[in-house]
Amino acid sequence: MRFERVHRMGQKQNQSAGQGPTREENNQRHRSIVCKFCFFGDREKVRGNSKNLKGSQFYVTEQFPQEFAPRRRLFKWVKEEKQA
Repeated sequence: MRFERVHRMGQKQNQSAGQGPTREENNQRHRSIVCKFCFFGDREKVRGNSKNLKGSQFYVTEQFPQEFAPRRRLFKWVKEEKQA
């Protein structure tokens, strides 16, 4: 499996000289890891196996542009309305 790019989101908290949050606060803060796959098949393998993470503290989601957020919320609402 090959990745084009892998990085964390957000800024790293500086613990030196008493700056930044305490260790307990830092453990509560999660920094997402974003990866870009070289091959579509590898991406689909990861997405397909993400169901094995159910019940754990880890999850896999896709990253979409901000313009898609309202549309995704609408799809969620439509799905709930259909079930009601």
